Amino acid sequence: MKYWEKLAKWVKNATIADIVCHTDSDGLTAAAQLALYLKSKGVGYNIILGSPERLRHANFWMKIKNDLVFFVDIPADHASDDLIRLSNKANIVIIDHHRINKDMNSDSIIHYHREFLGEKRYYPSSKEVYDLFGGIDWMACIGLIGDYGGRPWKAFINKVHEKYGFPKCKDKNCFDSPFSKYDQMINSARMMYGDKGCIKAFNLLVNSSNFQEFKEKTGVLEEWAKKINDYIEHVKSDYQHNKEPHPKADLIFYELNNPKYKIGSALSTIISTNNPDKTIIILVNKGSIININFRRQDGKYNMSILAKKCGKGGGHKQASGATIKASDLSDFKECIIQTLTKWVKTA
Repeated sequence: MKYWEKLAKWVKNATIADIVCHTDSDGLTAAAQLALYLKSKGVGYNIILGSPERLRHANFWMKIKNDLVFFVDIPADHASDDLIRLSNKANIVIIDHHRINKDMNSDSIIHYHREFLGEKRYYPSSKEVYDLFGGIDWMACIGLIGDYGGRPWKAFINKVHEKYGFPKCKDKNCFDSPFSKYDQMINSARMMYGDKGCIKAFNLLVNSSNFQEFKEKTGVLEEWAKKINDYIEHVKSDYQHNKEPHPKADLIFYELNNPKYKIGSALSTIISTNNPDKTIIILVNKGSIININFRRQDGKYNMSILAKKCGKGGGHKQASGATIKASDLSDFKECIIQTLTKWVKTA
């Protein structure tokens, strides 16, 4: 790596580092591998759970206290002004694979991204951290499969399967991998208890000396996953009755009011997988605010651009998110319908 000597020097001079990570299985497995690397170098760590949406809030940046900061699976370059202010008092490492907004490399910022490496494959952060720091193979596999990175990294996953005595993946995304089960468990922790569930899953990862020990510790996550799956099945039935299709826009809206668990992202993935040629937008109504999940599995239209245009959000081409005020819902839906209808006509 071009900046490895600089990074190694920063780590050597650090006492404790902030790790800002996304709350899905890719972000958490990437952060866990990074935490173990720092620990091996005698450096402590402080976990801060983030998201592209949280970057937009000033109080989020106030949580960052240390002079070495890692942003993992977080597109910190999308908040370039805040990042530059932070770089005046801290050294920063961005390890991310979202759409680049700006090259942030500078004297005090290392921006590690596949586009700067010449890597053309989709490159989830769990694999980036694994490659950069000599990470944990089973954690990288969990994160890869959870972030739809199974197809481009199938050879790597099958090599890890061989090590652990598992058969090769037959599914194109490796969803038939035993590691996929643990992706579901980690995400169930997030859906069940939000940030507290994420920290629970993160601690299980970093405190397991090997894959076998992690498997033996995940009983509580398995219980949570069953409850989440049962609830999702209930909501899927409601979706069939209350979905709002817009055929001219290749679009389906579904509004979920005050759900028992945080299932918006998982639900949108499930529904969009069954409807790959439709844009699926799940609106999670929490009263004064609405969290929005965008999905388009065939990649025909860019969900990151759509989320940014209509909801000031962002993410990936096939999966993005945003948050809006409930009072802005009508304008938001109109923006989505008009934009997608135009895209469909010109496709």
